[in-house]
Amino acid sequence: MNTNEIKETLDEYVMHTYGRYDLVIDHAHGCMVYDTEGNEYIDCVAGIAVNNIGHTHEKMTESLSKQLDKMIHVSNLYYTEEQATFAKRLVEASPHDKVFFANSGAGANEGAIKLARKYTGKGEIIATWNSFHGRTLATITA
Repeated sequence: MNTNEIKETLDEYVMHTYGRYDLVIDHAHGCMVYDTEGNEYIDCVAGIAVNNIGHTHEKMTESLSKQLDKMIHVSNLYYTEEQATFAKRLVEASPHDKVFFANSGAGANEGAIKLARKYTGKGEIIATWNSFHGRTLATITA
């Protein structure tokens, strides 16, 4: 598809829940993104907080490729060595003795709200004005 076809297709088939920049990103490397016209831009939003080590980081792509060859996803109903290793490293690097894994920022925020309410016995949640906490009922109302 060319640039206009990509925009038209997305506008036709995707709900408009936020404004888009008039830019079609084709590929990225490090902190740079490239549009379909070949222009280069600094990615100042890091894929909205998910690419904090940069795009196509060699160590990350090698690790992901190795894991994809082994398995993509396993439910938390089962034990995996990868999750055990990661949980141990997180606990050892924090002042806490347990971790909570979530599938998204909204899920993590919702878990944090539930944990805060459980351990403090308080119901109110303080949130910053005009900020984004996720698209679940609890995070939208926070």
